[in-house]
Amino acid sequence: MAFHDVRFPTDVSRGMRGGPKFMTTVVGSETGWEQRIGHWIDARREWSLSAPSWSAERLAALLAFFVARQGRLHSFRFKDWTDYYAGRRLAPAVYDTPVQFGTGNGTATQFQLAKRYSSGGHTLVRQVTKIVAGTVKVFADGVEQTSGWTVAAATGVVTFGAAPSLGASLAWTGEFDCHARFDSDFFEFTDDGVFSGSAVLRVVEVRG
Repeated sequence: MAFHDVRFPTDVSRGMRGGPKFMTTVVGSETGWEQRIGHWIDARREWSLSAPSWSAERLAALLAFFVARQGRLHSFRFKDWTDYYAGRRLAPAVYDTPVQFGTGNGTATQFQLAKRYSSGGHTLVRQVTKIVAGTVKVFADGVEQTSGWTVAAATGVVTFGAAPSLGASLAWTGEFDCHARFDSDFFEFTDDGVFSGSAVLRVVEVRG
């Protein structure tokens, strides 16, 4: 298996249903009390598609993408239209409120990008690994760093030429994709005989 650095068609992903999913076991008692056991620290996202009456050309493009990935074997980029940027979006390609991803210690030069989800005093940190090239901005103590760093688009690792100073707050804004794969080795579609058809697909997030 391998990661294919290619993006699932965005005109298709925009119409798919899905979102973050956790795995929790709920154990109940006869008295009505319950215990909840969380098996996943981070959410895993999944999406589904049931597309009726697509053109033969559009179905052919989706079929080619599926076959090139060999079903579930190879993973790819997927744009989750509900969650694809770090920072608060003001307008297309404009962001504010950079998201913290690390703190300098005076020696480390590499840091993993992350996104934070906060509510009610609780915060969950999600590692971000698939960066959209050309969209990332990096800040140190609130000041944009226009040079002196690079980011690996396939891993989300930021590398500084010189280690950020001790206690420096590192933050970023930008766009990212999900690391995903198909959830089936079977591409199910129906040809209605008039140069169009329908398709059923499921896509799931890959950890790492």
